[in-house]
Parts: sequence; C-alpha cells; structure tokens
Amino acid sequence: MNEITKQKILDEIIKLPKIKQVAINSVDWIKKTDEISNQFGLIDEENERIQIEIGLILSGLTDIEDFDYILQNEVGLSEEITKKIIAEIYKNVFDPILSIISNDIKNNIEFTKTPWDQTINFIISGGDYSYFIK
Repeated sequence: MNEITKQKILDEIIKLPKIKQVAINSVDWIKKTDEISNQFGLIDEENERIQIEIGLILSGLTDIEDFDYILQNEVGLSEEITKKIIAEIYKNVFDPILSIISNDIKNNIEFTKTPWDQTINFIISGGDYSYFIK
C-alpha cells in the first residue's frame, strides 16, 4: 500500500474511539494481508486493493457486508478464491481485533448488585420508575 493511502486510512482510524484504535493497532493487519496475498499468489495491485478495503472497513468507512462483492467484482477474484481469502482475513485480522474489543468491554463492565428490596419495590410498583424518584 502506498504511503499516502496508508496515512489517509490511519488518519481515519485515529478518529475512532480509543478502544477500537488500540485493537486495530495491536494487529499488524497490513503484514497479515501481505501474507494472505502471498499465500494465494495475488499480484501487488490485488493485494493493495484488498488492503485498502480492509482499511476502509476497519475505519468504518465501508460496510463489511460489501467485502466479498468488492473482492469479486472490483478486484476481479473468483468466488472460490474470494471465500478462501475472506476466511483467512477474518481468522487473521477481523477476529483478533474483535476479540480484543470484546475482552476490553467485558473487563470494563461494572456490575452493581441491586439490593433485594429495590427489586421487590420495582415489581410491586408494576414497573413504574417514578416510584424510585424521591
């Protein structure tokens, strides 16, 4: 990926919430994409196009639902190769990022234990929240 395009994608990623930035930056998705492209024998132009699309997805500018369509129709890959590449990209790029975000959210959730009498009062009130406003 050329430096100008890479910088534009990184500029968009910086606009994301901190948790997403950390998760995306923890996975070297450009290197992983290079490895996947080499594995499937893609030429540099195809690899760059895939990296751009992944960058746009990670930065939230493109919907992931369009990824297979773009690989088939704009990059020009066959349906069979597209499915294999997408599976590898999910396994090596998207899933690790999602896992990091999920774990961070789970670790930062604060559970508060509701007193039993508050629960009973809520049930007795018929779900009327105004009962708790004093």
